[in-house]
Amino acid sequence: MVQITQNIKRIRAVAIIVKDDKILLIHRISHGKEYHVFPGGGVENGETIEQAVLREVQEEASLEVKIEKLLYHHIYDDNTEQFFYLCRCVSGEPKLGDGNEARGCGNNSLHSLCHNHFFDAHHRKSAVKIRSEP
Repeated sequence: MVQITQNIKRIRAVAIIVKDDKILLIHRISHGKEYHVFPGGGVENGETIEQAVLREVQEEASLEVKIEKLLYHHIYDDNTEQFFYLCRCVSGEPKLGDGNEARGCGNNSLHSLCHNHFFDAHHRKSAVKIRSEP
């Protein structure tokens, strides 16, 4: 019997939210590892990437944001694509949504941003890019 596997494309939408020289990160603990991520997640059927960014930020951080621009796009070897958007907070205070496996949600200074333990190198690249923009 021959087994055929499909390489299904996963698309993730990620928000980089900056306010007063601070950036929003979510502190996660998963499989015994602690790390920080930008709010974001998978794009659902029938949803645009931009709609997913807005929904994920609301679900994970209880914020309403406006997308300013696409900052970074990366395709992984497993065919996963991530889109990193610069966003501006429109309303709300950051707090974790229900059912999130995160430990905390808070603002971190842009100066200390590169010292955080990010989930992967592409989150670090996005952080460096936003830090270097005027």
